[in-house]
Amino acid sequence: PGVESWLRTRRYRKVFFLEPLEAYEQSQVRMESRDLAQQIGAEVLECYGEYGYEPVMVPAGPVAERVAFVLAQTSPKPVDP
Repeated sequence: PGVESWLRTRRYRKVFFLEPLEAYEQSQVRMESRDLAQQIGAEVLECYGEYGYEPVMVPAGPVAERVAFVLAQTSPKPVDP
């Protein structure tokens, strides 16, 4: 109950979800299969929705492009005169 309350009252301005890369390789750290990783991703997105978030989808691509995308989404917008 404490976690549930915390999740409903502590809010992020934006949440990001990184779309999966085409090349998926299991490793000592990434132990789940591609199918299980996709299932986990779907559940994470569903939970974001349950808590009222609309995740910003970060397109698959090179790290630099993903970083630039997130920075563009989080940078203050210029004010029109």
